[in-house]
This record gives sequence, C-alpha cells and structure tokens, in this order.
Amino acid sequence: MLRPVGGWRWHDGLLALIIGGCAYTAWTAASGRNDVDIFLAAARDLLAGEDIYANPYNRFYTFFYSPLFALLMYPPAALPVFKLMWSVLSLAVIARTLWILLRWVLPDNAPPYQMRLLFTLALAFCFQALRDNLNAGQTTPFILWCCIESVARALKGRWWLAAILLGFGIDMKVMPLILLPWLIYRRQWKVAAAVPVVLVACTLIPTIWLGTERVGDLLHARWHVLDPGIQRHVLDEEEPEFISL
Repeated sequence: MLRPVGGWRWHDGLLALIIGGCAYTAWTAASGRNDVDIFLAAARDLLAGEDIYANPYNRFYTFFYSPLFALLMYPPAALPVFKLMWSVLSLAVIARTLWILLRWVLPDNAPPYQMRLLFTLALAFCFQALRDNLNAGQTTPFILWCCIESVARALKGRWWLAAILLGFGIDMKVMPLILLPWLIYRRQWKVAAAVPVVLVACTLIPTIWLGTERVGDLLHARWHVLDPGIQRHVLDEEEPEFISL
C-alpha cells in the first residue's frame, strides 16, 4: 500500500511542475501555427461555399474531419483566444480521461492520496505526448475522451449519453468505430443500436445550414480523402515513424 511520508508529499510538487509545464505549453501553442488553424480556416471556407476537402491548409495539409465538426468550429473562429481555449479544454479532457482510467484500476475504497499520487505519475508519464498534442493542436485528446467517457457512461447504464459521445467521435474522425465490436461483445445493445442513429443525426444536422445537396457533395469529397483503398490514407511514407499511420 502506498502511503504518504510524514506531512510532505513530493508528488504535490511534481504535479505543480507538470501543471506549470502544461500551462506554458498551452500559452506558447496559442501563438504558433498548428492544427487549430486548419480547423478554423476550414470552418470559414465551409461557410464561404468552398470544398474544404480539396483545399490545402497550412500549405500542404488536408482537412479530414466531418462537415459537422467544421460547422462547430465556425462560431469560435472569431474569438482571438480560441487557440488558448482549445489547449485548456485539451488538458481538461485528458485529466478527465486519466481519472476515469485510474478509477477502473484502483479499488473503490482506495484512499484519496493514493488516487492523487497515481494521477500525478500518470500525467508525468504522458507529459511529453501531452506537450506534443498541445503544440500540434490536435483532436487526439478529444477523440480519446469521447471513447473512454462513452465506455464509462455505458457501464453505468447511461446508454444514451454513451451513444452520443461515441457517435460524435466517429463522425468527427472515424477511428472510434473500433469500439462498436466491443459494445456488441459486452452486450451493450442499446448503445450499439443508438450509435448509428447518432451518426445519421450528425450527418443531417449540417443540412439545416448547408442544404442536402451540398452536404452530399462534401461527404463524397471526404470519402476521397479517407478511402482506405488508397495506401497513402493508411500508411503515409512521407511522415516519420508512428505519425505515418
């Protein structure tokens, strides 16, 4: 059993250093160019009537996300502090994700200081990856949170919330689709049945502003940048190491 030594808890100092490092990274990421610039530019182009899946962003990058995600990025595009807000939200969802995972690992009667210690160690272990995600302005923290929070809600019987989170995550970036077989294996029938309904809703919502024909054209264009039959969409040899996947 892990226990504090006297009145001094060294992990409190470590947690303060991690929070300071994350705050500094969030601040510097807000002033640099990263993926958030792509999201905001695609949102503006979407409302301007352009094909967001054909336009290059940040010189060579392609927008891969759903029309709904691009539409949701339009309102905050006018906020000068949105990139900083994005980093803060990324930190919040990562903290929530780690907390859920640790609650699954630790017994229900685990003392609070043990939870804080393991939470701090988990943050320290993930610190470099977290810094990389903040600097790049990626959606990875949100996608991961959608997956883990969806599972947590499903296990607590809140199937409708689990379906909304997972359905939105799949609509946004497809990859959370891998959880559907798990839901079926664990006999989470309500969630598994509701996720396709949420996906249909996520597809139809943009038609309110863009029209059915425009959304159809966008979905067709998006398929061309996601088609797994094209090798570059599965393994990009121009990118290094794990990023190539």
